[in-house]
Amino acid sequence: MEEHTVEQIELANAARRSLRQKAPVQKYCQTPWNPINDERAAKRPVTAWVQFVITRNASGDFKHISIAERSKLLSQEWKALSEDEKKVSTIHNHPRG
Repeated sequence: MEEHTVEQIELANAARRSLRQKAPVQKYCQTPWNPINDERAAKRPVTAWVQFVITRNASGDFKHISIAERSKLLSQEWKALSEDEKKVSTIHNHPRG
């Protein structure tokens, strides 16, 4: 793995995605074209919604609430925020960055 560049692995994964799309669909099946995991590859940015959920869950306000109910409450809170509040609250409160 270390002998290949990140770009080479990305190209190989693109080819594997293409092969998977052409192969017959079998649910829960390991194919020989699963992506190659590369720890050096850049991570996708976390969306504002995910940052909000992580921050709110870390606050401890939902400790004894079921996941389904927690999701409903978080969704309602998120929808009640304005666009500016969504941007500001996720930038300043996100524990990972």
